[in-house]
Amino acid sequence: MSLVSFFALSWVLFVAQPEPEPELAPNPRSEPESGEYVIFDAAPASAFEEPAASPIEFEAGVMTMTRAEFTRTRSVDGEGASTTRVPNRLRARLEARTDHLDFLAEFQDARVLGDPIGPARSGFHQLYVEHVGRLPGGSLTFRAGRQEVLLGTEHLFGPGPWGAGMRSFDALRLKFDLERGGVGLFAGSAARPLLSADLPLLDHVAGDVALAWVADGHYRIHDALVVEALVYGAHEQTPDQTRNLYTPGLLARGDFGAGFSYDLEAYFQLGTIEGLAVPNPTNPGAPQRHRAAAAYASLDYLTPGEIGSGGRGGVKLGGGLSLDYASGSPCTTTSFEGLEPCTEGTSRDFYAPWRARHRWFGHADRFRGLNIVDPAVGIRVQSRPVEDVQLDLQVTNHLFVLAQPNGRWLTAGGELVGVDLDNRDPWAADEIDIEGTIRYRWLQVNFGWLIVAKLSGGRALSGEALRQFVYLQLTTNF
Repeated sequence: MSLVSFFALSWVLFVAQPEPEPELAPNPRSEPESGEYVIFDAAPASAFEEPAASPIEFEAGVMTMTRAEFTRTRSVDGEGASTTRVPNRLRARLEARTDHLDFLAEFQDARVLGDPIGPARSGFHQLYVEHVGRLPGGSLTFRAGRQEVLLGTEHLFGPGPWGAGMRSFDALRLKFDLERGGVGLFAGSAARPLLSADLPLLDHVAGDVALAWVADGHYRIHDALVVEALVYGAHEQTPDQTRNLYTPGLLARGDFGAGFSYDLEAYFQLGTIEGLAVPNPTNPGAPQRHRAAAAYASLDYLTPGEIGSGGRGGVKLGGGLSLDYASGSPCTTTSFEGLEPCTEGTSRDFYAPWRARHRWFGHADRFRGLNIVDPAVGIRVQSRPVEDVQLDLQVTNHLFVLAQPNGRWLTAGGELVGVDLDNRDPWAADEIDIEGTIRYRWLQVNFGWLIVAKLSGGRALSGEALRQFVYLQLTTNF
């Protein structure tokens, strides 16, 4: 257990607990409700009121997730192959809270059944104490310990709900919320027991260093314009490499009314990387410069009211357009591993290791947010056929283009699909995602059929012509 988690646990034993943070929706594919843009979690309405004194309240819960996955591929030579995986997650939580203090302990066991059987990733997913102080016109919140971190639309930070083990951080978090805006500060490191199964549960402080921090501020000018500015810092050190990167970003989102909403995001990344496999040709001992960028724009529509019978059996219709971009480097060598730069010049591969991978650049997870351009168009149908049941269906078409044709192509998990220093064909793949969600009180069912047809450049780099991915996921939350 990290020192942060230890002090957090010690504090709660001698103090007591605030209103709990709303639990993240277990569905990694759904958009935030009503286009809501979450920024370090908005302060609850009660944060601006004087609460009445109350005793300690306890709440316990259990969450389960099981997903069956089937993948079928066909090579350019016509050969087929199939794989099956079954990720599972079992999580138990206990929460104690008073007017100003909240303590949450959440233990989980996560593993993947298949061929081969994946190792268990067990341990505390969350273990933190939080204090909320009332201030004139707002509230000040401090949280210490192991916790999930969700920032904005999760282009930079997200808990990774599609993964069996998900993602949490041993961190300190401070936020000051006002009625129309606020500021926040987060600093910590990824909780290793759920990222590296070969490490002991308590052996978090040993080994490589991977620290991250985010400072952000947001302000609601109007329902049609909410602006946010942030800076994300990444400081990582291994025996072979040191990476110091800074990512300032500017975001805007809003609701136009009549069912229309938009989102605009722009990030610039700069810093240095030392100890590289590809040294600086003019000064071999000098750090390599890093300059990268990412941007996102979307326009969405959902009918404000139901079409058909009012309240039950009616439907809402919608759709959206989006463009996602992450810069990449033209590679000058194939002698690199993982996310090491593949160029002798300035590295331009956008670096966002804690991005909600499954949510962006297609749900088949064939593309990482690096060296890629992704224009997409989709349609959506939402209905409540019976009481307490909500049905969502959506179809999205992605067209993937390599930003640098002779750059690398990585999957969402960081596996190298291919790289060709002489490639000039940027057309990678055409992906169609057909997905649905059924929600009924404590039960949620997700299902999907994802089809990835490789285009000319994608066939040459991957050797694959077609990939189909089918899944069925059951989630319960008591």
